[in-house]
Amino acid sequence: MKTLFSILKTSFLTVSAIIGAGFITGRELVGYFGIENFEVYSLVSALLFFGSFYLVYSLGRRENSYNELHEKMLKNRGGKVMSVAVIISAFVSLCSLFSAMDSLTKSLGFFGGFPLLSIVAILVVSNTSKYGINGLEKINSVLVPIVLFAVLLALAFKGDFKFTFEGEFSGVKSTKTVLFVTMNIFINLPVIFSSAKGKSKKTLLISAIISALILSLLTFFMLGAIAVGGEQTGQADMPLLSAVGGGYATLFAVALFTALASSVTTAYYPLYEVAKKLDDKRGVVMLGIISFAFSRLGLKTIVDYVYPIIGCFGLIYVVICLIYVVRKNISIKGKKKADNKIK
Repeated sequence: MKTLFSILKTSFLTVSAIIGAGFITGRELVGYFGIENFEVYSLVSALLFFGSFYLVYSLGRRENSYNELHEKMLKNRGGKVMSVAVIISAFVSLCSLFSAMDSLTKSLGFFGGFPLLSIVAILVVSNTSKYGINGLEKINSVLVPIVLFAVLLALAFKGDFKFTFEGEFSGVKSTKTVLFVTMNIFINLPVIFSSAKGKSKKTLLISAIISALILSLLTFFMLGAIAVGGEQTGQADMPLLSAVGGGYATLFAVALFTALASSVTTAYYPLYEVAKKLDDKRGVVMLGIISFAFSRLGLKTIVDYVYPIIGCFGLIYVVICLIYVVRKNISIKGKKKADNKIK
């Protein structure tokens, strides 16, 4: 039973990190997969997510921190640059989440368009982040099942999907699928990496499978729902909210806000740790102010123009990690052979 809970906590924390503003609103999915000929690519993403999750989990289980890992992989200067890039990516993710909250507020006509949700979120996570990864696991063990249930319920009630499984192989779509996965890995690296601490290989393997399947199936059905509305729905700031519409919009809005709230906790955590080290309370206050200010750029701008750049960084990062793991395994095998010869 303890292993089961550990698997679920790790899986839900991982899913929570990924289904941030771009994913759960559908904005990110439309940008990477489009609303035509997306079916196979969305399912293939499950394999890419699985491999990437397990790679980062394995490194997180063995290494003390991702900062130390980067220094080992890229030496001192390169390691610091990579760690800074990770933090910047987490900051971009946080800004997109606040922007999505405000966009949701405007869409529903709440608070006269005043960005109250993002302001409240900043105040809340500034306090919850002090509980660390264990706290995040507990919070998201509650929030993520609610999100999944509400989203699936809204989609089921709507009951209108468009799947064609048509179209020739596309090199562009294949590249975008890879970048979609690597972007999500890189932008959420601190939480995914830290969640592996103290977990067994079996727990992490199963968690990687569960997380990858959940994300791939969500992508498949969410895009299927958006595709029904055509280009107009696909161009909306929050395509899935526009696709659900009608009487189910409120239900999906609840799911959307819950998803955003859970993702804010994971995106804010690594930034909170950095801000606290730099200047304790004043650093945390400045983080809240700066992230709120940058979130005014808008969800569509951030997701459509900044996320693809992060995806390229993510691809480079995953390749570097793979090379590091392969070299390390070869080195370990070489030492074992040498030891056996001595004996």
